[in-house]
Order: sequence, then C-alpha cells, then structure tokens
Amino acid sequence: MYSARIVQNNLERLEKSFGTAIRRYTMDQVKDYEFTMRDIAWDASGVPSRTLTPEESVFVFSNRLLAKIDFEYFLTRFCKVLTDEKRLETIIPWPSQRKVLDALSSEEERQSDAPSCKIPIVLLKSRQVGGTVIGEALAAHLVLLNANTQGLVASDHPDNSLKLYQILTRMYDALPGWLRPSIEGRVKGTHLHFPALDSDVIVGAGNQKTTLGQGMNIDIAHLTELSTWEFPGYIDEDLLPAFNSSRKHHSVILMESTGAGAKGNWFHDHFQAAWRKETSFNAIFAAWFLRPNNRLVSEGVEFRPATLGMAERVKRESSIELDREQLAFYQITRRDFEAKDKLDVFFQEYPSTVEEAFQTGLRSVFPIDVRARVRDNVKTPIGVFEVVLESKKLRKVELSSWLKDESGTKYDNTLVMWELPRRGSMYICAVDASYGVGKDNAAIEILRVGTTRSKDEQVAEWCGDINNLDLAKVAWVLGHIYRDIEMDLPAIMAVECNLGSPGTVTQVELQRMGYPNFYIGRRATKTDGDFERDYGWWTTAKTRPLITDAFKTYVLRNDIQINSSKLVEEMNSFVDNPRKDGMFRHHLAAAPGYHDDRIMAFAIALYIAHELDIMNIADERRRRVDAQDSAKRNPVKIKQIADIMASGRIGQTPETVEADILEKMWNQYGY
Repeated sequence: MYSARIVQNNLERLEKSFGTAIRRYTMDQVKDYEFTMRDIAWDASGVPSRTLTPEESVFVFSNRLLAKIDFEYFLTRFCKVLTDEKRLETIIPWPSQRKVLDALSSEEERQSDAPSCKIPIVLLKSRQVGGTVIGEALAAHLVLLNANTQGLVASDHPDNSLKLYQILTRMYDALPGWLRPSIEGRVKGTHLHFPALDSDVIVGAGNQKTTLGQGMNIDIAHLTELSTWEFPGYIDEDLLPAFNSSRKHHSVILMESTGAGAKGNWFHDHFQAAWRKETSFNAIFAAWFLRPNNRLVSEGVEFRPATLGMAERVKRESSIELDREQLAFYQITRRDFEAKDKLDVFFQEYPSTVEEAFQTGLRSVFPIDVRARVRDNVKTPIGVFEVVLESKKLRKVELSSWLKDESGTKYDNTLVMWELPRRGSMYICAVDASYGVGKDNAAIEILRVGTTRSKDEQVAEWCGDINNLDLAKVAWVLGHIYRDIEMDLPAIMAVECNLGSPGTVTQVELQRMGYPNFYIGRRATKTDGDFERDYGWWTTAKTRPLITDAFKTYVLRNDIQINSSKLVEEMNSFVDNPRKDGMFRHHLAAAPGYHDDRIMAFAIALYIAHELDIMNIADERRRRVDAQDSAKRNPVKIKQIADIMASGRIGQTPETVEADILEKMWNQYGY
C-alpha cells in the first residue's frame, strides 16, 4: 500500500489470483481515459450507463485494484485538490509530503510480517508544506476504497475542521464514477457515511467538550493544528485507545501542526518525545524550504549574513543547497516579520530546524536572532566516539550515520569532537554531574581558551546518563586527550562538587585515579583575609550568577564559538526564573521541565578560563607544571601520545584524517 516493494508483491499475487495482467497507466493516459469516458454515468453500484469497450474495461479493472493497493498511484492519478492556481489537480508529492510517504513505506516494511500494520506519525511542519492535504488524502484512500473503515478528522476549531471536511468531500466528488462509492447524506462538517462500504468519517474539533473517538475503533485519523487545541487530553484518553483497538490490515494516525502555541504544550511534548524515539510515533520535521513554491524573484536582492549563514547550515546538515529564489523568499519574508518585531513568529511559521519551530511561550535570555546566529555557525564534528569505560579507549561511531540522526538521540553517551588539541593551547574540562533523576543528564564540556587571535571555542562534548563513578572515567579520558602538549599536562579539570552535589563522587574518584591537574577554587576566610582552597567548582547563590552571566555576555557579544546544536537547543529554554513566591530574582536556569546540563558545564569552563585573566596566566601555568611528577605514572606512554598529538599531521584539513589519527592513537596508546 505504501512500500513499492510490498505493492509489487501484492500486485503479483492479484495477477496470479485473477489469472490476468494488471496494467499500470501513466498520469496522461488516465487523463485521456477520463476524457473519452466522460459521457458515462455510473449508478450507486458502479454500473455504467453504456457498455464499456474492451480497452475501457481493462482500464477500470486495473485501476480499481491499483488505486486500492497503491496509495501513491491513487494520489497521483485520482486524488484531486484545489491548487494555488485554483485548479482541480491530482497530487504530485512535494519534498515535504515525500517525507510522510517515506515514513509510511519504511514502517509498512518493518511490520510486513505482522497480521496488521499500524502506523502512527507526528509531523512538525512549516506553514503550508502540504501536511493537511496528505493527511486528508490518507483518510480518503482508506475510507473511500475500503469496507468497514472508521475515520476521524479534526482541527483546533470547528471552522478549521470544516475546511478538512471540504477538502475530503472535494476529493470524493472528483473521483471517477467507477471508483466513487455511494454516499448516504452529508451532515455538513460533522459526518460522512458510505453505505455500500459501511465506512464513515467523523469530523471533530480540538475545542469540543465532548469525547473524541470514545467507543469507536478508529482506523484512520488525521489531526491538525494540534499546538492550539483547547482540550488535547481527549487524544490520550479517548482517541489513542480507539486507534490502538483497530485491527484493520492498515491503520494510520497522522498528527500534524506548526509549533504555534509554544514549548510545554501537548503537541510540543508529544512531538519531542517521538523525536527522541521514546514513543511508538514516527516523528517527521518538514522545513520551509521543502515547499517548492517558497520562492521569490532574487534579482537585486543582496543577501544578509543571517540568510547566508542559514543557507550554509542547511547545506551542511541536510545536503540541500538552496537557490537564490529560495534565499530571496527567506530574507524578504523574514524582513517583513522583523519590521513588526515578530521574528519569533517567523521562525515558528517558517522554521528550518526543530529548535526554531518552538519559539513562543518561553522567553529565553538569548534573543531569537542571537540563537539563530549561533545555530547557523555550529561546525560539523570531525569525529564521534563511544568511550569504552573498561579500557578507557574510544570506539568510533560512523560519522555519516550520526549526522543523519535528525532526532539527535545519538548524542547520548557519545563523545563529539570538533577539533583535536593544538600546540600552544590551554583546555578546560568542565563536568556537571547528574542526580540521575528525570531529564537530568551529566555533561562534560571541553573549552579551548581563546587568545588575542582566536575566540574561546567548544571543541568537544560528552552528555549522558551514566553513574558518577563511571563519569570520572569519561572525564579522565577527555582530560588526557585535551592535554597541554608543550607542558605535557592534562587539561584543567573542573568538576562541580559543592556539598551535596553528585559531582563530589566524580571528583573523589578522579583524585583516586591520580588525575594531576584540577581547578582549585579560592574562598576568602572570615578571620584573616586568607584564602581557603577547594578542589573543583562550587556553585552557590553567589557564584551561579557569575558563570551564567559570563556565558550570556560572551554569547551576546559573539565572543565564543559554540559547536553543539544540542547546547543551542538548551539556550532556547534558558530563562530568568522567578522565585516560588512570585518575586523576581536574578537566577538564569532552564525553564521547568527542561534541562541546562550542557550550558552549566560550558559556563563553568568559560568562567574558569577567564578567571585566570585576573591572575598572571604564565605564573599560573608554571605553578601547575609543578604537579607533573605525580602525573607521570607512565612517562614513556605519555610522551608517545604527546608526540603523536603534536605531529604536523594534526590539524590537516580533511576531517577524516584527523578522526583517523585520533582513533589510531587511542587504539595504540589507550590508558
């Protein structure tokens, strides 16, 4: 029905069963037959008003079968919608709609051995990329061509649900008589019944106070504009159980919406869970540039850095090169929204990433144009690795496969590297440990400290949910990779380990393992003005604003290079949180229900890097060299690794060369 392979297998079985070939017709041939057969009327039972010619009989026989078993054949030959030019035409799938078809195909193949195929899809979309049309086409195909099928379509408001009803009835009316089932009355905007098939379509709305699908077996459901539904709870309580109870050969539910309504609403949470592959739903994102008509004349348009940055990111991440007409559409449309101070609405309606789609509802401390700029400038990793805890070695993850993981779930428990260590550079390895509760993750960020010639830059990141003893092993590995090559000393290790923090376990374990180069905090005593020295970073009510404000300032001034798109995603929900009593306070943190693990680790690294600006960095560096004797548990091995890292091959332009050098080094000289 959706997979070309399965359609072909079913076609061969039908040909064998009927003992005759079933002929496929091109779209032009179908139009020709529609023209020559226009004089034929068909009664409710599908009987023609005149005798068909042999060729017409073969045409009707073949296409009745093909339309039923091949959704794309039905879509491109018989399913008609009103186009932008106000012409009634069949549907030639856009790239955005093709993503839905691909999901249907792959899921049908995955379930090919199951007694029935059940396909749940959730689509986050840009405005007008054809999601509504493909949803109604799915409903039309299953309800109009299959007996005993129960369908439901619904939008956020009855007026919008009426539009779904009109699209569906237009598809029905446009079917040729030999394919169109008889209909028994039309209750405008609420119900369609087809007695010959005993199939129905119910029309609902997201603001109705009655149940949605209760007491039914729903075989096909299309729900749209879910971000602004008033009563989405009915979906979990009534509709999904009704859909799960279906035992039809194929049952499909398509939920689709823009990101309107913001973070934290039902659709946002439902989509994000599916995007992280935590539910049975297939999550799809359709960006603005997947609609072919999103183009404007580009003559005389001078493209802004923001437009070019977006285009570079799309090419880097999606391998799609936007043409000048698409860039003109983006820039001019964005400009119009900016002129009305509605840039957040622009990104919501015309997103190019999932993060951009969910904009309103939370007011991040980072303006939307700043987040867009940071997101556009992230770099492609040179390598992704799993850290093997037992051996403290790295196992290479296929970079191309990792890059294709749209949901980003392959970020979990992996080391992402954007740069290998450079001679003459200083690195901070900051660790934010985890309590292991809810969405809380442990995060390790590696920062290359900037110079007068280069910005501070995020060069590696690890984020996951392992226990805090094992986290010490990961930090140990990263600290030794990003060593000071000239001084032959591992990176400065800064673990958040104030009293009660889970990082205390990680800090103590690193000390037990003999890690030689820790950040040592200084706290003034109350008696003599001297300083107490504490291993690790202590986050308190006084120090938290120091690191979060520094991070915010550096981002706003464009003084740091952030390379992790997941860290940018955390920036979207990084807000100034009010106190529980409603009074405002200066406390930058993740909004309730979100997380800021990467941000906090990165902010610690950034602050520590520039806390050293206050001191004499050269003296501080020499002081740390004094710890080298205790660090060199295996001087020969450390020297070999340093030599390899310092070799002239490090930093060559082919990214695969750098990744291969690192893997070879680690396999040969693992700790």
